[in-house]
Formats: sequence, structure tokens, C-alpha cells
Amino acid sequence: MGRLRAITPGGGGYGNEGDVMEPDFGQAFFGSNYARLYALKKKIDPWGVFYAPTAVGSEDWYIARQEDWLTLQTDRLCRK
Repeated sequence: MGRLRAITPGGGGYGNEGDVMEPDFGQAFFGSNYARLYALKKKIDPWGVFYAPTAVGSEDWYIARQEDWLTLQTDRLCRK
């Protein structure tokens, strides 16, 4: 990913084909809109019921026993 970022500064990602392990998914998928979307998500879904690995607010959750390098999502979803 580092090489791609180097040749496409300011580039983003496409949500349906993005890397679910992207460390800065908020910027990659939503850009400068992320802070506003996160505030809206907290207002509309304060308990975090709606989850997806690269959805707004997903950084508030983790999957138990998931390795950083492995994208399996086969264990419990836990609040951070």
C-alpha cells in the first residue's frame, strides 16, 4: 500500500473493493467528510448497532482474537 500512496497523494479508496485492514479507512473512503459523518452516526446510532468493518464508527469496535494481518471476522464483535 505504501507504494500506491506514494504515487497517488491525496488518493482514496473504493468501499466495495477497499482493504478492510486499511489503518486510515476514514480518510481513504470518506476523506474530509469523515468527522461530520462520525458525529452524525453518534447522533443517529448512539449504541453502534449498525456495524461494518470499514463503516463510519467501526473504529469503536474490534473483533476478538483477530490478527492484524488476517482479515477473518469469525469471532465476537466487542466495543473498545
